[in-house]
Amino acid sequence: MNEWTDPEYDAYPEGDRDRRALLREVPREGAVAAGLPVDGRHLTLPGLRAALADGERALLLVSLTAMPGFDVPHRVPCHAAVPGAVVLEDPWIGTTAGETWVDAHLLPVADAAVDAMSRREEPGCRAAVRIS
Repeated sequence: MNEWTDPEYDAYPEGDRDRRALLREVPREGAVAAGLPVDGRHLTLPGLRAALADGERALLLVSLTAMPGFDVPHRVPCHAAVPGAVVLEDPWIGTTAGETWVDAHLLPVADAAVDAMSRREEPGCRAAVRIS
């Protein structure tokens, strides 16, 4: 087990543990090999807002369970923060519901919704790639 292993590592079925650890280890090793800074600490919502305020962008891993109702890992670029919301781009649109790219462009999403969508597993780890 290393710092990229799930905090709930022991709670997963034994056959699932190594796969989950590998899914975190391989991208981390690639980033380190490419000379990119890697920070494995939990990204808080205030931390995300601070990074955005400093001019960074974030590619945030979310689940769509809270919005359209199905649990699909999905990455959304976060552009900015405004009072009470994070401004993101959601490339997932429902054309059958009449949505177009306009519905997902520079979309303000309430902090509580961003928090609910971006907490993966328990105790609520948040995964993001910060881009400066």
